[in-house]
Amino acid sequence: MLYEPQEGYFLATASYDMKVNIWSGRDFSLVKSLAGHDSKVASLDITTDSSCIATVSHDRTIKLWKQWT
Repeated sequence: MLYEPQEGYFLATASYDMKVNIWSGRDFSLVKSLAGHDSKVASLDITTDSSCIATVSHDRTIKLWKQWT
């Protein structure tokens, strides 16, 4: 789980359901789900300029998500 570093308006969580979920940092409602891994998402990080999310999965892939909001 990470807060988006620029403004803190978004929260990203890695999940065992093979998705990354993006939540509102204000009311914690689900904003978007990013799907594409074939196994559980083990870790994630958000770039310092908040333009990308990097994820790593137990399917042995790393994904870079550029349009996540």
